[in-house]
Amino acid sequence: MLFFPLEYAQYRNFLPMFDHSFGQLIKAAKHMALQYLGFEMLLMYYPFLKQAPSSQKWAHAANAFTIFIYLVVIFISIVFYNKEQVAHMTWPTLTLAKIPEVPFIERMEYIVISIYVLVVFPIITVSVWAATRVIKQLFAVQQRRSLPVLLACLFVGTLFFQEKTDIERLTEWTAKAGFYLVAVYVPLLYVYVWTAEKVKKALQQKP
Repeated sequence: MLFFPLEYAQYRNFLPMFDHSFGQLIKAAKHMALQYLGFEMLLMYYPFLKQAPSSQKWAHAANAFTIFIYLVVIFISIVFYNKEQVAHMTWPTLTLAKIPEVPFIERMEYIVISIYVLVVFPIITVSVWAATRVIKQLFAVQQRRSLPVLLACLFVGTLFFQEKTDIERLTEWTAKAGFYLVAVYVPLLYVYVWTAEKVKKALQQKP
């Protein structure tokens, strides 16, 4: 469905190319952090995977496929919209769903939104499970006890986000927190664990 907009593509939107500094690229990556969050959940459910080391290639393949989908969507969006249009649109990708014309479906974007629930629902369930797992590890509270409380808090929390600006502000905060989580905390955690293992092994080898 995303390829229908290519009929109206303006490939000159790619010009000029390679005129962005490294700092601008990092800033753009920071704004895209929210879309790439989720792989850090492996820190929580990795111990539950059977034959986890041999399953890593599938995790990398899935992550690469997700990045490829984002690349295709960005490519199509750039050739269809100009810079001014994207700046004033809330859901550019969803707007692309209005282009295909189907005789028996008047609003194709409603179908797209319904299908997108299948994408959002697993993300929510895995995140909630990970949160209850953290609570169990830190406070020794069973997950079946913390789950209803957490779900109630999430439901009450959604009631405070009524306006579009509130949702955008929450998205911005989540993106910033996620960026520092995956770009700062996870690498530092890896260095800490690697150093601790080296020191522990060195101490065990001493007579």
